[in-house]
Order: sequence, then structure tokens, then C-alpha cells
Amino acid sequence: MNALKKISFYFLRCALWSSLFLVNYQLQGMEQEAAAQENDTQLQARHKADLELIEVIERGYLNFCDLNLIKRLLLDGANIDAQDKYGRTTLMVAAGSSMFEIMRLLLNPSVVWYDTVAEQWVDAPLEVCELACDVAQQPADPNLKDNKNRTALLYALEVPWNDLDNDDYNFHYDAYVDSKREAAKLLIDAGADANVAPMWGDMLMFTPLIDAVRRSEKTIVALLLDAGANPFAEIDGQTARDIATQKENDEIISLLIEAETKWRKEHPDFYPTTEKYKSMGKH
Repeated sequence: MNALKKISFYFLRCALWSSLFLVNYQLQGMEQEAAAQENDTQLQARHKADLELIEVIERGYLNFCDLNLIKRLLLDGANIDAQDKYGRTTLMVAAGSSMFEIMRLLLNPSVVWYDTVAEQWVDAPLEVCELACDVAQQPADPNLKDNKNRTALLYALEVPWNDLDNDDYNFHYDAYVDSKREAAKLLIDAGADANVAPMWGDMLMFTPLIDAVRRSEKTIVALLLDAGANPFAEIDGQTARDIATQKENDEIISLLIEAETKWRKEHPDFYPTTEKYKSMGKH
């Protein structure tokens, strides 16, 4: 009789453990399913935010009213480096539009969170919120390239062809150049490459330095040279100094000669390819 009781107790205990294991397994499955659903919801929200951000990019321009919209999309998980079909990013379009506040947001993103001590919403930098906030964005890449090898720096410095003969553009030329310089400086301070060159097929079009020399933009030339632009870079066999000489711009020529001397000292193995500079030797 005692043996029968022991056997019955053993089977009862096994059944109990089996039931507990089954319940625990079902609970784990439900938790995993809920987590998967939550993850799917987050992915869908991020995908939607990406699409909305790309729609903003495809407009080709930004204004100050877009600041809060872009911030909301980033908080919703949009990819800060999302690109449209032309390879453009929000940073490129912001740079081309000289929207400095949007550029600062993208280059040093922040997260809005609720400060329970101060009992208010605050806008804190990424480095402060990295551990305290659920949402954190890495800075936009200033060297990301579009389909024509252009970066945000080139967008910041370019002049639309339809503006070149615009009376308003010519009247406010100095202010326009100052605006471009500020946008370029924001990007350079964030690590933008000053030697990037856009492509047309397999052909290099220009460098930021050569383009600035062509337009006699002295302050931008100085900014690019300070940022490490190569004064010996050539397009169609011409360097920046060749173009400055053709334009008889003595101030820019002086800047370039100084930059060439500095470049030679910093790059002792460098030797120009242009024939007229080969004869100069390394001095």
C-alpha cells in the first residue's frame, strides 16, 4: 500500500511539474510574441518616419518651419542619413538651403525628454541623453555622397545656375557669400572633407576650392585652405592658382601661394603634376 502511495505521489508531482513547465513555456511564448509585435510596431513606425523624411528631402529645399517636423521624425526613429532616389540627405538639402538651425540639429542631434525633477520638457544634447533617454540619434554624416559624388559641403557652396543672373542675388552677393561660408564652416567643423569633387560620369567637375576661386569668393577660399583643401588639385589641367591668375585676383593668389608653401612642408613627398609647377621644384 505504501509503495502504491509513493508511486501515486511521484506521478502527481511529475504532472504538477509538467503543468508548471507548460504554463511557464506558454508565458514565455506570449512574452516573445508581445515583444515581436512591439518590435514590428517600432519598425513600422521607423519605416513610416523614414518615408516622411525622404518626402521632405525630395522637396529639394527646407525652411525654418521644417525644424520641428524633422525633430519629430528623428524622435520617431527616422534614419538621420536617409537618402532619396538621387542620394540626397536631409543635411545636404539643409546645407543647400542655408538652414543653420536644421544643420546644427542634424550635426549635433538632441533628444526631447521629460525632466521629472524640473517637471518640464527639456531639449538635451545627445551625449547627455544617451543613457537617460529611449531615443538617441547619432550625428548626420557630413561626408555622405549623393549619386553625383556631391557631399553636403558642395550643396552648401553651390550657386544655382538660375541665380547667377538674378538681380536680387547680385545685389545681396556679400550676404549670400557669408551665408554659404557659415554653412560650410558648420560642416567643416563637423569633419567635412574639403577635397571632395563631384563627378559627371567618370569626369571630375571641380573641387570646392577651384569653384570658390572661379567666383572670387576670398573668405570661402581662406576657409577651405584652412580646412586642408589641396591647392595643387587640378581640373582640366588647371589649378586654383591658374584660375586666380587668369582672373588677376592678387589677394586670392597670395592666399594660394602661402597655402602651396604650407602644403609642401606638410607633404614632403608631394610633387605637382602640372608642368609649370614641376619647374618650381620643392621650395
